[in-house]
Amino acid sequence: MAPIGLEQIAALVQPFADLYANSKALSATTTVVHLGGLLGGGGLAIATDRTVLRTSKFDGLAQRNVLTDLSSTHRLVVTALVAIVLSGLVFLSADIKTFGVSRVYWTKMAVVGLLLLNGLRLWGIESRLKASAALGDEIEPLPDNEWRALRQSATVSLLFWFSIMTLGVVLANS
Repeated sequence: MAPIGLEQIAALVQPFADLYANSKALSATTTVVHLGGLLGGGGLAIATDRTVLRTSKFDGLAQRNVLTDLSSTHRLVVTALVAIVLSGLVFLSADIKTFGVSRVYWTKMAVVGLLLLNGLRLWGIESRLKASAALGDEIEPLPDNEWRALRQSATVSLLFWFSIMTLGVVLANS
Protein backbone atom coordinates (compact mmCIF):
# COMPACT_ATOMS: atom_id res chain seq x y z
CA MET A 1 0.00 0.00 0.00
CA ALA A 2 1.48 3.33 -1.09
CA PRO A 3 1.74 6.14 1.46
CA ILE A 4 -0.81 8.91 1.22
CA GLY A 5 0.71 12.09 -0.22
CA LEU A 6 -0.14 15.74 0.12
CA GLU A 7 -2.12 15.72 -3.14
CA GLN A 8 -4.36 12.87 -1.92
CA ILE A 9 -4.95 14.60 1.39
CA ALA A 10 -5.72 17.88 -0.39
CA ALA A 11 -8.24 16.10 -2.61
CA LEU A 12 -9.84 14.51 0.45
CA VAL A 13 -10.33 17.84 2.24
CA GLN A 14 -11.15 19.88 -0.89
CA PRO A 15 -14.92 20.00 -0.18
CA PHE A 16 -14.18 21.53 3.22
CA ALA A 17 -11.58 23.90 1.71
CA ASP A 18 -14.22 25.09 -0.77
CA LEU A 19 -16.75 25.60 2.03
CA TYR A 20 -14.19 27.53 4.07
CA ALA A 21 -13.18 29.70 1.10
CA ASN A 22 -16.81 30.64 0.45
CA SER A 23 -17.87 31.28 4.05
CA LYS A 24 -16.82 34.50 5.71
CA ALA A 25 -18.64 33.36 8.86
CA LEU A 26 -16.61 30.14 9.10
CA SER A 27 -13.38 31.98 8.39
CA ALA A 28 -14.11 34.71 10.94
CA THR A 29 -15.28 32.24 13.59
CA THR A 30 -12.17 30.11 13.15
CA THR A 31 -9.93 33.16 13.45
CA VAL A 32 -11.75 34.37 16.59
CA VAL A 33 -11.50 30.93 18.22
CA HIS A 34 -7.80 30.66 17.34
CA LEU A 35 -6.84 34.16 18.47
CA GLY A 36 -9.17 33.97 21.48
CA GLY A 37 -7.47 30.77 22.59
CA LEU A 38 -4.07 32.37 22.18
CA LEU A 39 -5.14 35.50 24.02
CA GLY A 40 -7.03 33.72 26.80
CA GLY A 41 -4.96 30.59 27.32
CA GLY A 42 -1.64 32.08 26.35
CA GLY A 43 -2.30 35.24 28.35
CA LEU A 44 -3.25 33.27 31.43
CA ALA A 45 -0.21 31.01 31.05
CA ILE A 46 2.08 34.01 30.58
CA ALA A 47 0.63 35.78 33.64
CA THR A 48 1.04 32.62 35.72
CA ASP A 49 4.60 32.10 34.45
CA ARG A 50 5.38 35.69 35.42
CA THR A 51 4.02 35.08 38.92
CA VAL A 52 6.19 31.96 39.29
CA LEU A 53 9.26 33.93 38.21
CA ARG A 54 8.53 36.78 40.61
CA THR A 55 8.02 34.58 43.66
CA SER A 56 10.99 34.31 45.99
CA LYS A 57 12.49 30.91 46.68
CA PHE A 58 12.65 31.98 50.33
CA ASP A 59 8.92 32.76 50.77
CA GLY A 60 7.13 29.49 51.53
CA LEU A 61 3.70 31.08 51.91
CA ALA A 62 3.95 32.89 48.57
CA GLN A 63 5.15 29.68 46.92
CA ARG A 64 2.08 27.83 48.19
CA ASN A 65 -0.18 30.60 46.90
CA VAL A 66 1.50 30.31 43.48
CA LEU A 67 0.91 26.55 43.48
CA THR A 68 -2.78 27.15 44.19
CA ASP A 69 -2.99 29.64 41.31
CA LEU A 70 -1.07 27.33 39.02
CA SER A 71 -3.47 24.46 39.73
CA SER A 72 -6.51 26.61 39.01
CA THR A 73 -5.17 27.78 35.65
CA HIS A 74 -4.45 24.35 34.15
CA ARG A 75 -8.01 23.54 33.07
CA LEU A 76 -8.46 26.93 31.41
CA VAL A 77 -5.12 26.79 29.58
CA VAL A 78 -5.74 23.21 28.41
CA THR A 79 -9.24 24.18 27.20
CA ALA A 80 -7.73 27.09 25.29
CA LEU A 81 -5.08 24.80 23.79
CA VAL A 82 -7.81 22.44 22.57
CA ALA A 83 -9.57 25.39 20.90
CA ILE A 84 -6.27 26.51 19.34
CA VAL A 85 -5.52 23.03 18.00
CA LEU A 86 -9.02 22.51 16.60
CA SER A 87 -9.11 25.90 14.91
CA GLY A 88 -5.57 25.28 13.64
CA LEU A 89 -6.78 22.04 12.05
CA VAL A 90 -9.52 24.03 10.32
CA PHE A 91 -6.90 26.45 8.96
CA LEU A 92 -4.75 23.52 7.83
CA SER A 93 -7.67 21.78 6.12
CA ALA A 94 -8.65 24.99 4.36
CA ASP A 95 -5.22 25.35 2.71
CA ILE A 96 -3.30 22.13 3.17
CA LYS A 97 -1.24 22.58 0.01
CA THR A 98 0.25 25.79 1.40
CA PHE A 99 0.70 24.75 5.02
CA GLY A 100 1.76 21.18 4.25
CA VAL A 101 4.99 22.35 2.64
CA SER A 102 5.62 25.44 4.78
CA ARG A 103 8.75 25.32 6.94
CA VAL A 104 7.33 28.11 9.10
CA TYR A 105 4.15 26.07 9.71
CA TRP A 106 6.06 22.94 10.69
CA THR A 107 8.42 24.96 12.88
CA LYS A 108 5.38 26.43 14.63
CA MET A 109 3.92 22.92 15.08
CA ALA A 110 7.23 21.73 16.56
CA VAL A 111 7.18 24.62 19.04
CA VAL A 112 3.55 23.82 19.94
CA GLY A 113 4.64 20.23 20.62
CA LEU A 114 7.51 21.46 22.79
CA LEU A 115 5.11 23.76 24.64
CA LEU A 116 2.87 20.77 25.40
CA LEU A 117 5.84 18.70 26.60
CA ASN A 118 6.96 21.59 28.80
CA GLY A 119 3.43 21.81 30.17
CA LEU A 120 3.59 18.14 31.15
CA ARG A 121 6.94 18.77 32.81
CA LEU A 122 5.50 21.76 34.65
CA TRP A 123 2.54 19.68 35.80
CA GLY A 124 4.87 17.01 37.19
CA ILE A 125 6.99 19.57 39.03
CA GLU A 126 3.84 21.17 40.41
CA SER A 127 2.63 17.78 41.69
CA ARG A 128 5.91 17.14 43.47
CA LEU A 129 5.88 20.62 44.99
CA LYS A 130 2.29 20.15 46.19
CA ALA A 131 3.32 16.91 47.87
CA SER A 132 6.20 18.75 49.57
CA ALA A 133 3.88 21.58 50.58
CA ALA A 134 1.46 19.12 52.18
CA LEU A 135 4.27 17.64 54.26
CA GLY A 136 5.97 20.86 55.31
CA ASP A 137 5.36 23.86 57.48
CA GLU A 138 3.15 26.55 55.88
CA ILE A 139 5.90 29.18 55.89
CA GLU A 140 8.82 26.86 55.14
CA PRO A 141 10.18 27.35 51.61
CA LEU A 142 9.60 24.47 49.22
CA PRO A 143 12.52 22.34 48.00
CA ASP A 144 14.91 24.62 46.14
CA ASN A 145 15.71 22.17 43.33
CA GLU A 146 12.00 21.69 42.53
CA TRP A 147 11.25 25.42 42.77
CA ARG A 148 14.20 26.13 40.44
CA ALA A 149 12.86 23.52 37.98
CA LEU A 150 9.42 25.19 38.12
CA ARG A 151 11.01 28.56 37.36
CA GLN A 152 12.94 27.05 34.44
CA SER A 153 9.74 25.54 33.08
CA ALA A 154 7.96 28.90 33.41
CA THR A 155 10.80 30.62 31.52
CA VAL A 156 10.63 28.04 28.73
CA SER A 157 6.85 28.42 28.62
CA LEU A 158 7.19 32.17 28.07
CA LEU A 159 9.70 31.60 25.29
CA PHE A 160 7.43 29.07 23.56
CA TRP A 161 4.23 31.16 23.81
CA PHE A 162 5.95 34.19 22.28
CA SER A 163 7.64 32.03 19.64
CA ILE A 164 4.29 30.52 18.64
CA MET A 165 2.74 33.97 18.34
CA THR A 166 5.68 35.24 16.28
CA LEU A 167 5.63 32.21 13.96
CA GLY A 168 1.86 32.64 13.54
CA VAL A 169 2.35 36.23 12.42
CA VAL A 170 5.13 35.20 10.02
CA LEU A 171 2.94 32.40 8.68
CA ALA A 172 -0.06 34.71 8.16
CA ASN A 173 2.15 37.14 6.24
CA SER A 174 4.05 34.68 4.06
